[in-house]
Amino acid sequence: MPKLLVPIDFSRVSLNAALYAVQMAENMPKKEVLLYNVVEPTIVGSDGTPMSIDSDSIIKTNKDGLQSLQVSLFELGKSPMDVISEEGDFLESVKSAVETKNIDIVVVGTTGNSGNRGFLGSNALNVARDNNCPVLIVPPNAEFKGIHKILIAVNLQNVEATVAIEPIKSWLDAFNPQVHFVYVNESESGSLTNQQENEKIKLLDIFSDYDCSFTVLNGKDFAQILNVYVDLNKIDHIVVFPRKQGIFDHIFSTSHAEKLTHHSKVPILSVHN
Repeated sequence: MPKLLVPIDFSRVSLNAALYAVQMAENMPKKEVLLYNVVEPTIVGSDGTPMSIDSDSIIKTNKDGLQSLQVSLFELGKSPMDVISEEGDFLESVKSAVETKNIDIVVVGTTGNSGNRGFLGSNALNVARDNNCPVLIVPPNAEFKGIHKILIAVNLQNVEATVAIEPIKSWLDAFNPQVHFVYVNESESGSLTNQQENEKIKLLDIFSDYDCSFTVLNGKDFAQILNVYVDLNKIDHIVVFPRKQGIFDHIFSTSHAEKLTHHSKVPILSVHN
């Protein structure tokens, strides 16, 4: 049974992510959505001094809020849902919940290019980096209208190791979209090396059972190049593979990752191999 975890802090972006998750889950067989709230044990006062809070009272209030949200969402999508509110460090709690609840995908909202990042929005990238399961980062104004076309950003270096093949195939089997493999070429020549051409052939062979195309885009501004392609081709999702080495190490550095996620109009699926 696919299980989706949606962190909720009751901000507009987290509520929109929950709506997106529920509507997306309608396309998945035997799914379950977990609405998840974390209450951190201390807050910071106006002078920066840590302040204790009544965690039990806040947890009860937040759980009531989650249950009300559950009722509202169930009217829009008939996916089974459960709610959890608990105390802990946000990132560590999400990571623990992913492992103990056997979560298949985390759906987290981000504030996009809004000046008001908010707690959850500022943590969206950290959730993607810290969890081995796929993480879908949902922009604040994203609406689920089906998943008909996806863009998969690749680096053409040992694709069998750098592309999360089985998770991506599971995603394609669930939604049956057109697949746009895209390589952003930053070299001065603007052309692929022989090794990269071989990796391209290998990649298309691995996904030969699906409706795939391959495009090379030249330039150095990775985020802008992808976002222009998304607009022109009406892409529904961007898929990236954050790695500790290779091109996606600098793509998922703070500056590149924030630019991509904060300016993307469509959700970004981060999939670890």
